[in-house]
Amino acid sequence: MTPIPLQARSAFSLLRGVIRPEELPARAAAMGYPTLALTDVNSLAGAPAFVAAAQALGQRPLLGAELVWAGGHLVALIASERGYQQLCLLLTLLNRQQPPTPLTPTDLAAHQEGLHYLVDEAALAEQLLRAGASPRQLWLAVAPGVSSGQQMRDLLHLARRQRLPLVGHLPALLPSAADFPLHRLLAAIRLGCSLTDVPTEELVDPRAVLQVPAVAQ
Repeated sequence: MTPIPLQARSAFSLLRGVIRPEELPARAAAMGYPTLALTDVNSLAGAPAFVAAAQALGQRPLLGAELVWAGGHLVALIASERGYQQLCLLLTLLNRQQPPTPLTPTDLAAHQEGLHYLVDEAALAEQLLRAGASPRQLWLAVAPGVSSGQQMRDLLHLARRQRLPLVGHLPALLPSAADFPLHRLLAAIRLGCSLTDVPTEELVDPRAVLQVPAVAQ
């Protein structure tokens, strides 16, 4: 079975993504993927163009958003119309002011209906469970080669202890490694600093790019 990229950014991840949303379905198809999920940072603005392009290719488009705030992040994937409504509410909470208003575990648990959360930090997953999040819609996301060894150990331990599902995936945050210099330039503009002063933590992992399935597995 061909894996499906569950986290991809477009240019609507402002000053982070580098590709137009309508170009992603064709890029994914050329690499052998049946579809992929568009999960822009704190935004659904690229959804109409992405959905139209995917449907034109006969793909079933997957939608969500990468929710990012100071001290936390997760990927929320839409599973139903209700999930779309709930994600819109979460994005409204986040984007009320800049920098984004931090989401609490209670916020995320209260608006989980129709959404699946991909969480790559064990501590946040535990907080969500304590806040009442459904374990059936909570996935511990492991990115081989990108997640640190400690991250993977913590997630595996939590999965065993709480009987939570693990999902292995490689984020496709850039279309290719060749786009990394442009991504660095956008980060410098976003942060108001020189190219050489962009902190490493503000850049995506160079391995988190759209790869042919044989490489991504």
